[in-house]
Amino acid sequence: MAEGDLGYLARSAVVVTLMPFGLLGLAAVHGWVAGRPNARLYLAAMYGGLFLASDWVFVPVAGLGLVRFMTRFRRAESSGGGKEE
Repeated sequence: MAEGDLGYLARSAVVVTLMPFGLLGLAAVHGWVAGRPNARLYLAAMYGGLFLASDWVFVPVAGLGLVRFMTRFRRAESSGGGKEE
């Protein structure tokens, strides 16, 4: 890891870049559990993991958000309408 001012700027840039994808990943998880019978249990486990090991659990959630971002807009481009579905 970089140290000093450059390291601080790099870590801040990573956090600022991952934050929107993390929120999109949380939205994807909420959408996935919406109709499930144990939705509250799944969400409690996810948020418990975020609370206990925030750095390590947030990265896959942000990755899920990035995948959702890429696939959602790729589908919209292929439809020809230019609008999100």
